[in-house]
Amino acid sequence: MEINPKKPSSFLGRDEKEWSTKGIKAYVMLMIEFLRISPSYALAHHCVSKKLNQKAKEKLIVKLYEDEHGELTTKQKDHAIKDFENVLNTYAIYGDISKLRFNEWWIKTGIDLYGAEHAKPHVKQLGRIEKGEKIPQKFYSEFESYLNHQRMIEGEPTTLFIALPLGMNKKYLLNEVSKLIDASKVAIPVKSHKAKIPLAAKRLRSDPLIKGISLIWAKAYYPKWSLWQLGIKYGISPTYAKGMDMNKRSFKDVEQRNVLNILTHRMLTKAKVIAENAARGSYPNSTSLLLPNFDYEAIYKRVSAVRNKTKYKKS
Repeated sequence: MEINPKKPSSFLGRDEKEWSTKGIKAYVMLMIEFLRISPSYALAHHCVSKKLNQKAKEKLIVKLYEDEHGELTTKQKDHAIKDFENVLNTYAIYGDISKLRFNEWWIKTGIDLYGAEHAKPHVKQLGRIEKGEKIPQKFYSEFESYLNHQRMIEGEPTTLFIALPLGMNKKYLLNEVSKLIDASKVAIPVKSHKAKIPLAAKRLRSDPLIKGISLIWAKAYYPKWSLWQLGIKYGISPTYAKGMDMNKRSFKDVEQRNVLNILTHRMLTKAKVIAENAARGSYPNSTSLLLPNFDYEAIYKRVSAVRNKTKYKKS
C-alpha cells in the first residue's frame, strides 16, 4: 500500500471566502495531520468524548508515558498531568478531527481561525455610457448594488470611482489610473490577514514537515519495514541510499544501512516532537519534550478512519 503525500502546491486551492489564507493553509493542513497522529491529542479526544473524571484521566495520562519510558517518578507524573492541560486547551480550539477530512474541518473550524473575514476585493465595471448617451437608469441600480452588497462582503475597502473615457491610447489611460492610485496613498499591508492563532515558526519550510508526516504514516502502514528501508523509500538521504535495494540487504551496504537507520530515526523522532508540540498549541515547533508512546497500529486506525482504509496491513 503506497503512500503518496501531496506537495503543498496541490492543496493550496481556495475559494474567494478564504482568499488571504494561501500562505498558511498548506501548513494548517499538515498541522491537522500531525494532530491526527499525536497520541496526546487522541487521548484528549478520548477524555472529552467519554467525559472521564480527573482520576481516570490521570491514570491514562501516566500510562501513555509509562508505555514508552517505564515507570515514572512522582515528579514526572505530576508534570505529565499538568502538561496535559495544554493538550486539552488545544483540543478545545481545534476540536474533534477523528472522522473529519481537512476540508470538512476547515469549513467547520479552520476558516474562523485562519481564514479571511471578507471576500477578496475585485475590480468591477459598474456601468458603461455610450458616446452621446445620457446616463442610463440601470447605472444607478448597479452602483447602489455594488455599494450595498459587493463592497460590503469585501470588507468595505477604500475604493476609487473613476470616469474612464474609452477610445484613447491604452497606455495613456493605464498611466493615468496608476497616477490616481499612487495619489490615493493607501498602503498595502504586508500581510492581508493575521490568523487568530499564529504559526510558531517565523520561517516556514513545508518539505521537512511533509517528509516527517510521510515517515510516520509509512511506519504505521508498513510496521515490518526496517528504518533503512523507510529511509530509502522516502528519500531521507539519497547520498547514503545510492546503489541500495530496499528489498535486499548485503554485507557491502552494512555501513549505509546503519547510517540510514540513524538518519531515519532522527527524522521520525522530530516528526513525533512536532506532533506533540502541535497538540500543545505550538506549530510547527521541534523543541524537545518528553514523548509519549506512539502506538503505530492506533495511528494507522486514526488515519484510516479518515482515508477510508480497511484493515491493518502487517507487511
